[in-house]
Amino acid sequence: MFEFDVTFLCRAIGIAGSVIYVGGFAALQMHWIESKGLIYSLSKILGALFILVSLIVDFNLAAALTQCCFLGFGLVGLILRLRSRMTPDHARSGWAGTSKSLWSDVGGTEA
Repeated sequence: MFEFDVTFLCRAIGIAGSVIYVGGFAALQMHWIESKGLIYSLSKILGALFILVSLIVDFNLAAALTQCCFLGFGLVGLILRLRSRMTPDHARSGWAGTSKSLWSDVGGTEA
């Protein structure tokens, strides 16, 4: 009979989180995405969430604190980016002040 293994599932989700982290960093270094783009922020947020799930079964305080920071800063960056897209004068508002679309970092193309 099939037995559900929560430990295995949590560890597998953590590995997926690591792949998302490394994939986001690799894409950034290869200039496929931008550091201020939505995809990079989402890779940090999802990576942190997935690794936090894995820490349920293999807890490590230092790793948990690091993931909470990545999650928090990733969410703040995402909110700031989305908020800047909603303001009519976002073209004059610093780092988010480009005329690119929200998804402009996909494929490294600019709008």
